Amino acid sequence: MLKDKIANAPSKLSVSYRVLLATVGGFIFTLIVTVFTPELFLWAFGWNKATSLMWMMLLSFGVYCGLVMWIIATRKLLKTSLILLLCGVALSFSFIQLQSHNAGKPAETEVTS
Repeated sequence: MLKDKIANAPSKLSVSYRVLLATVGGFIFTLIVTVFTPELFLWAFGWNKATSLMWMMLLSFGVYCGLVMWIIATRKLLKTSLILLLCGVALSFSFIQLQSHNAGKPAETEVTS
């Protein structure tokens, strides 16, 4: 019984890669999502970019926690790595396209009293 548990235990390299992917990869992906979403909201709804960025910075804590839990809990580490990488690259390219598209839009000013 104990031999079966030891045989099924993940290796130190696997655990180290999982922790590194969760901390560094999760942080980078969260950063990409945080800067992509205000550009998307500006393009789709015309929302103020500064306000959207502030809200996304608040919501990024939840995104990061969810990513860390997903990466730590998954069984297929290579598949998770590829999903994270491909989604990050796709969001990065989309961010660049949206940023160039939104460059011509006038900046909205928000009056607070």
